[in-house]
Amino acid sequence: SKDFGGNYSPYSNQVTVTPSFGLNYEYFHGTWSSLPNFNSISRVATGKVQNVSIAPRTRNDQFGFLWEGYIRIPVTGTYYFQTSSDDGSKLYLGTLGATGSPYSHTGTAVVSNDGLHGTTTVTSTPRFLTAGIYPFAATFFENSGGEVMNVAWRTPWTENSFEPIPNMYFPDQPISGSYPDKPSNVSAAAVSHGQI
Repeated sequence: SKDFGGNYSPYSNQVTVTPSFGLNYEYFHGTWSSLPNFNSISRVATGKVQNVSIAPRTRNDQFGFLWEGYIRIPVTGTYYFQTSSDDGSKLYLGTLGATGSPYSHTGTAVVSNDGLHGTTTVTSTPRFLTAGIYPFAATFFENSGGEVMNVAWRTPWTENSFEPIPNMYFPDQPISGSYPDKPSNVSAAAVSHGQI
């Protein structure tokens, strides 16, 4: 900015922000005919991916994944979730605003696509969800043959079609707490022509 005397204000500091998205994963080796209890197995590796992905695997057979994190539901409405996998998979959804993983080997999955099979797609029943952040988890195992794992959703804005869940809906962590109260009784008085 420039004042009437021709003086320029100095530049402000520059800030660059990169949005962070993703899911934490645990990677396992083993031979299974249905999804094991991943909480009771030693993991081979851990890491972070932007979406459900089997890309970090180190082999094409006898492996499994557990992905955990959060999913942002941007609009209140009816949603359907879907997994397409070869072999078995499950998808879990926690409650609005909760923290911690909804994964439990004995818990009820939103999508249950377990067992030995070629690429099979299973869709959840309709779920009415309030906009907000929900805990999310997905599991997958591959025995032999092809290896496929995809998650998709049908949303209030996609009408009757399913689409892969975009990375941007897997926030790095939930936003918790509340906004500070707005200031009250704020007043300002001019003490001179150049000061308030």
